[in-house]
Amino acid sequence: MRGAARLAAMTPPGFTPRIDVTITDDDPLAQAFVVISAWPEGWGAAGSPPPAGAVTS
Repeated sequence: MRGAARLAAMTPPGFTPRIDVTITDDDPLAQAFVVISAWPEGWGAAGSPPPAGAVTS
């Protein structure tokens, strides 16, 4: 299974997948962190309320 198909297969209905990557290359080491998450559709859109149970600041 290719990457996009696998991502779609593991994303629950009603959610949108999100991939965040951070990279550092401070000599002599390099590292990357990849976070794959699923957000409720429409969450974060302008004017949309957070989903029930969401922690907000």
